[in-house]
Amino acid sequence: MLKLSILDKYIIKKYVSTFLFAMLILSLIAVVFDVSERIEKFLNAKVSVWEIITKYYLNFIPWINSLLFPIYALITVIFFTSRMASQTEIIPMFSSGISYKRFLKPYIISGLLFTFLHLLGNHFIVPRVIRYSESLRITI
Repeated sequence: MLKLSILDKYIIKKYVSTFLFAMLILSLIAVVFDVSERIEKFLNAKVSVWEIITKYYLNFIPWINSLLFPIYALITVIFFTSRMASQTEIIPMFSSGISYKRFLKPYIISGLLFTFLHLLGNHFIVPRVIRYSESLRITI
């Protein structure tokens, strides 16, 4: 059984919260760019804002997130590790005798968790979203 220390829980919590923040921000940026590219098509199709949001963007967001998931993971690790280093949290850990392998344990656990979520999303959620959007025959 995997026993997590307080340090592990702290690092995993920072990893997950930073990952969700990066996913939210980059998803919003992707939606803004997509709206700017498709605004003319939306206006010519004469569809309501509610239809655009519910029929298009609720299917677009899982699809774009599945494509950008590895980039989210990379940005997250770089961002929160550099933030920990700038707040001098890493140096005291190594000074207290924690090995590099021990320091990487929460990173590996979090990476495995997000790998599992990415595989689950790519094999079950995204194909259903694509099938649903094709069944709606969105011609935008």
